[in-house]
Amino acid sequence: MRARDARRRGDIAAARRLIGTCLEQLPGSQEFAEFAEEVGAALPPRAIQIRAERAAAEALIAPNADPNPGSWVRPGLVFRGICGRRTQAAGTATSPAAASRLVT
Repeated sequence: MRARDARRRGDIAAARRLIGTCLEQLPGSQEFAEFAEEVGAALPPRAIQIRAERAAAEALIAPNADPNPGSWVRPGLVFRGICGRRTQAAGTATSPAAASRLVT
């Protein structure tokens, strides 16, 4: 709070110093790290390490994230349709009934 107040007053040096102290106490705080970026404060070594670990974990997760959360069929999904022929979905659906209407 004091770091944000210092920034509002225009005392950026105090804001940087205060947020640096906060990050030394709680190096994993995402909110503190974001504020430190906003005011241009240097991150303590442990905060840098945690941030790098977090970025690496997010990079591993992001490619597998579902681009259409809640959908039953994704564009380009190939599956066996009626009579066993291979069918490609042309869109997405939000229910099994809607998914069956996508099959051509």
